[in-house]
Amino acid sequence: MTANDDELEQQRGNARFNENLNLPISLTHTEEITAGDGLLRAARKCGNRVIANRVGYLACFEAHSRELLWSLESPGLRCQLSGYGDELYALGSREWLAQFDPETGRDIWRTCLDGDIEAIKQVTSSVLFTVQRTDDNHILHARSKDEGHLLWSCEKDESGNFSTVLSERGIIVVETSLGCRAFDEESGEQLWAFKFDAWLQKYIPHLDTSQTVMLHLLVDGQFYLGINGGYVAALDATTGQTRWIYEVELPASFSDRIALRNPMTLIQRNDELLFTINQGRGDRNYLTILNAEDGSQVYLGDANITPRGCFNPVIVGQNFIGASGSHLSVFDIDRKEYIWNYEVPKKQPIFLAPIVPLENGLVTFNNQTNSLYWFESSDK
Repeated sequence: MTANDDELEQQRGNARFNENLNLPISLTHTEEITAGDGLLRAARKCGNRVIANRVGYLACFEAHSRELLWSLESPGLRCQLSGYGDELYALGSREWLAQFDPETGRDIWRTCLDGDIEAIKQVTSSVLFTVQRTDDNHILHARSKDEGHLLWSCEKDESGNFSTVLSERGIIVVETSLGCRAFDEESGEQLWAFKFDAWLQKYIPHLDTSQTVMLHLLVDGQFYLGINGGYVAALDATTGQTRWIYEVELPASFSDRIALRNPMTLIQRNDELLFTINQGRGDRNYLTILNAEDGSQVYLGDANITPRGCFNPVIVGQNFIGASGSHLSVFDIDRKEYIWNYEVPKKQPIFLAPIVPLENGLVTFNNQTNSLYWFESSDK
């Protein structure tokens, strides 16, 4: 797999962690992270390792044996952990940027930063993107991955501060406070820009222009917007032109509920776009599948994904996995049906954070208990 292919798989919503999830799975191990300060803020897979992060502390576990391989305590280490493939990067005290060796936890390089660096926003095959906040500005930085040197930068415009940063094959699409901007990854040249209120007025004129619009996904030269009020839109990443708009349809069993909220999560698998809707307190949530090329509806779910909502779903092979609280459900994308539902014993609210698929199960974390939870298949 080339660097570009690997990047494409990441933009698909990490759609291919392994070929299949062997069901059933069950909770086999809990690991409380006691070192460090504040909440457990990140857990990610890096090669065959699981990295967990609290302020001032990194811990690395072997993904399957769960053995602690190394830990690192650094007073300046903040919860800005990002990675690309088997690479691992972190910010410290807004003053330094480093790449760590996931095998040992040692620095590969560390560089001092000039100014208050707020976050690592994106990592591509060749560039790190960070944002810097000043008293009167917000600046997007493109940095080299070998030493963190500055390649180019861009200041905020009338559309506001930089937020979500997505990348694919040399194009960077950035959500700002009030709109979207796109840049050439290598040169920093701005390719196009628009503000959400003007876009709504043009394409969905009956909708209040104050409705929330969110950038969700960039893949196959197309990026997606989720619009509060019940719309999903696909736009061309090279030109910013709108390709199609889908008006969210309610299942018949949900028609008595409150108004639609913003589409929560979008993931693409091959030529199908999957997204979830949560209504009210999360007890009404369902899955919709669209044809990514033209926005036509392929599947409309008529049942809850879980009884408590669906947050941070992932795709593993042909399985869509959605979870919330103590519930997890698995949906077979090819068969268009739910094939497994699970409730954690004693209704422990484990699924409050992103799920990290492993080769024979998954791991997730709860920042209320600062604990990691391993689930494994009985069919090893």
